[in-house]
Amino acid sequence: MKIILSSWLFLQAVCLPVSTRAADVEGRTHAYNSLGFRLLAQCRESLAKTNYFLSPAGLGFALSMVQNGAQGETWRQIMTTLDVASSTSTELNATNKAMRDYLLNLDPKIKLEIANALWIDQSASIKQDFIAVNRLDYDAQVANANFHDPVAARNINDWVSAHTHGKIPAILEPPLDPRLRVILLDAIYFKGDWSAPFDKRLTRNLPFTLVNGQIIQPPLMSRTDLFNYSETDRFQSVELPYAGGEISMFVFLPQGSLDDFLKKFTASDFEASIKGMRSRHGTLALPHFQLENDYDLTRVLPALGMPLAFSTHADFSRMSDQPLHISSVLQKTFVTVNEEGTEAAAATMVGIRPTIA
Repeated sequence: MKIILSSWLFLQAVCLPVSTRAADVEGRTHAYNSLGFRLLAQCRESLAKTNYFLSPAGLGFALSMVQNGAQGETWRQIMTTLDVASSTSTELNATNKAMRDYLLNLDPKIKLEIANALWIDQSASIKQDFIAVNRLDYDAQVANANFHDPVAARNINDWVSAHTHGKIPAILEPPLDPRLRVILLDAIYFKGDWSAPFDKRLTRNLPFTLVNGQIIQPPLMSRTDLFNYSETDRFQSVELPYAGGEISMFVFLPQGSLDDFLKKFTASDFEASIKGMRSRHGTLALPHFQLENDYDLTRVLPALGMPLAFSTHADFSRMSDQPLHISSVLQKTFVTVNEEGTEAAAATMVGIRPTIA
């Protein structure tokens, strides 16, 4: 079975053996893909226009930990946003654990790391069941801290930096909001060499048209080879495998405008186009680039279907007897693509604080 997972909006393909919960994981990966495309569309609408590099899987893992503390309609909205409305918390946790365990042991020729953490303020009374399930199913590191102490912010940023190999040195600006009671973190790091690297001698500064019509001349890598490729009247797509062959980047080039393409292109279209690829000889020209992005998703997620979690009516009674709500969701990402391969990282933070009527 071939499972197509857009863990970033650079895209990964993985094959799962029958011994895993293949059908459940296939559904979970489709949900992550769906979240990724909806997240991209909402960010393009709500945030400043930019080059987007998002980690729907990082956000998915973070929100999956959060839902373990939610109840009632708050929980239902989070599960709907994650596109797993028909699942129970137990089913979602088990599927995420199966996916994470498999990805971490997928291919010895690439480096893929996924880490989670719960930071709890010393004044907070957090239920042990909530802590235990996140520790068990997400391997979440649990740390107690004094959020009034500047050292707490430094320690959290050090954790993020360590688990992204320094590519994201900080997720929070000190001092911490003293009202915070819980901070949930997910960090993902990836480094992989192409199965067939680009020849640096062929890299040239050549014209490249931006979405606004401006033409620039970035360094374009070039390679003539056999590629898995597909083409429709809407786009061209090509697969670039990493060493080991279990993980790939998929590149899509719209035939028309990017806005028109993204309005109609869905997770199902993405998965179908990859499954329909065929081997073809050709020449690929691809810019080498580096992106560093910083997203405040606090207003994006309510628009995706979970406004209650951010409101004074939020129900996180499985997390604490004290009324709580989500106060902030931040994500930082990094990616560099060059002749040798790709290095990427993402850190996602969910801040939770008391609700004041």
